[in-house]
Amino acid sequence: MSKCNCNCNQPTGENVIPVRFAEFVIPGSYPYVRPVNVNSYACCCCDNTEPSLKDYPTSGIFKGNGFALINDANPYLIDTTNMSYGQALTFSENIYTRVTKRDDPSCINLTARFDFTDSSLTNTVRFDFLKNYIARKYEELSGVLPIIKNGIKFRIHYAINNIDGGIEYEGHTDCKVDTTHFHFTSIKDVFVQSAKGLIIDNIPAMTYQGRYIITIKNVEAFIEVIDTKSHLQDPSLNPYYTFTDNNRKILLQEHEISEETPDDVILIGECAVQKSFEYIANITTRLRLDFIAFTSLPIACGDTSPIWFALNEPTEQSITQLRNEVSAIEAEITAIHNKDNDQDARLTNLEGQVELNRQNIVTLTNKVAALEAKDIEHDLAIQTLSQRVSALEAIPLALLSYKQGKEFLKGQLTYKTYGSLYQSTTDFTASGVFDDDVLLGNLVPVVTDNT
Repeated sequence: MSKCNCNCNQPTGENVIPVRFAEFVIPGSYPYVRPVNVNSYACCCCDNTEPSLKDYPTSGIFKGNGFALINDANPYLIDTTNMSYGQALTFSENIYTRVTKRDDPSCINLTARFDFTDSSLTNTVRFDFLKNYIARKYEELSGVLPIIKNGIKFRIHYAINNIDGGIEYEGHTDCKVDTTHFHFTSIKDVFVQSAKGLIIDNIPAMTYQGRYIITIKNVEAFIEVIDTKSHLQDPSLNPYYTFTDNNRKILLQEHEISEETPDDVILIGECAVQKSFEYIANITTRLRLDFIAFTSLPIACGDTSPIWFALNEPTEQSITQLRNEVSAIEAEITAIHNKDNDQDARLTNLEGQVELNRQNIVTLTNKVAALEAKDIEHDLAIQTLSQRVSALEAIPLALLSYKQGKEFLKGQLTYKTYGSLYQSTTDFTASGVFDDDVLLGNLVPVVTDNT
């Protein structure tokens, strides 16, 4: 048994083999990937022993950072300053939608649970979706994430019918919930967020006293978002959040976020209810609904450095640039081959002239010798270009950043900053001082030979 090297101090099994799925790796212990500490939600190498729900935190302020993918398309940073840990839950008992009525002569007194969860993927998988999407859209995001403001607004739609089925009234009422809870569930590495709210709404007086039916039709959930980039005059000065601890954490500026007027309100989910209850009109004139709603909005993250790299230094772009250079060289080789074909055609024509002009055989022989010398030069040029292509094809697909103690192999590429590529001239272990390894000749800059 060995120790995990991702700073979570988690043991890893000897036979744990990662399985490739789409563009990310599912850990061998999937789906049992509960972190040892609350700051390692994205850990992919945890032990495959199923933990007990009693071991999860059930109180205290939420640690780490929260992100979201709205409609699996737009990435957001969540203001989690008012989110804390809640009781560990099971889906079968705690989360599914249900509405019940309590006896209360003064009002229609309802208690409800609303299920807005819309994902069966684990947090680790959703985090990889988020990271890969940000890397693909890094030019559009320009190193800045939009923000989801604290709180969720719920809108309850209801209708009142008479006993004959006729519609007497249709309306809706809103409830804003600012404090939410983060829950571990019985599905390992699948987390949910809960929001508890109370709605009291006056029901219009009916024309006739008697029995009526009130139906809770559906509930909608909305969030407020800030288009962070549109508010920044200097991208390096972000008043809403900053990366800290060597980009492993994001520090939220709660006051600035809460004071900012939202740029948009987004529907994040809808819960169909269609639950009806009878009541006596002109006696009961109020609707009281005490509810708790569950969402799968947050993507919990303990180490945000992968997010920072996806926002600022995506290696996919560098790989694409190298592939484009290889394609250009291949096109150059094709052009040279076409010239060779032209030369072959000219030789054929000259050979025909030799047959027809035997008297000038000596002159024609000299011309053929000169053409053959040119063919040798072209062959050498083709050989040189083929060697350059072979060298480029041998470059590893993944560029490596320079780190102290990192082992590099001869011919391997690394970079000091994005856009500055260096190649190792021999096998060596990084000293930690980039310029020293350059002076020692271990690393040389990659240049383009246009000759």
